[in-house]
Amino acid sequence: METVRTQLWTACAGAALLVGSAATAQTFGPSTYVQTSNSPFSVLDFTGGYFHLEDFEDGLLNTPGASVLGGTVVGPSIFTDSVDADDGFIDGLGQQGHSYISNGFELEFVFNDAILGNYPTHVGIVWTDVGNVVGDVFGVSLVEVYAFDPDGITIGFISSMVGDGRIDGTTADDRFFGFEHAGGIASLLLVMPNSEDWEVDHLQYGYVPEPATLALLGISIVCLRRRR
Repeated sequence: METVRTQLWTACAGAALLVGSAATAQTFGPSTYVQTSNSPFSVLDFTGGYFHLEDFEDGLLNTPGASVLGGTVVGPSIFTDSVDADDGFIDGLGQQGHSYISNGFELEFVFNDAILGNYPTHVGIVWTDVGNVVGDVFGVSLVEVYAFDPDGITIGFISSMVGDGRIDGTTADDRFFGFEHAGGIASLLLVMPNSEDWEVDHLQYGYVPEPATLALLGISIVCLRRRR
């Protein structure tokens, strides 16, 4: 006959398995992106947490708890490839907005949990353009996007060929890349192995409290108390 103790420890074992299964991040993209409503995060409820969108339109990366290693913000020009809607129009061009240019093979965006309160559970960015490349067609190349947890372990990876062969601000090739991880995302790394001349925009990150995680924590507390 199954006792209450047996039922309880079965629930505890199941909870441990569920917690362990959350080790890998869910990935999003690459997907077409011309405005914020194209983000898969736009339909989520961040109530009780937070959400920040950095579009660089003030010429800075200054949303709370985010910093970057490498690169710089660039303003309007014939070569700028901002997200299409940032200039107020969806017209296939991003020349009149701002973007973030790599000036190197890598860009790493880092999140500060001390400022944010919690590491983000959702992180995404829009890749917008590549110019000079080595070993690929001009304006077309490979991008690799990695997400890391607070321990520096890779929890998600996406790679894709990107670009339309043009560098005059066209937006049809802009692509969203994103990750979701209940255990938190400490940094987002983008690598273009064959180019030091590429742009991104619309860095976005948020924290959604996980009701399921809270419930599992409650089960764990009951388990500890029952064991005593």
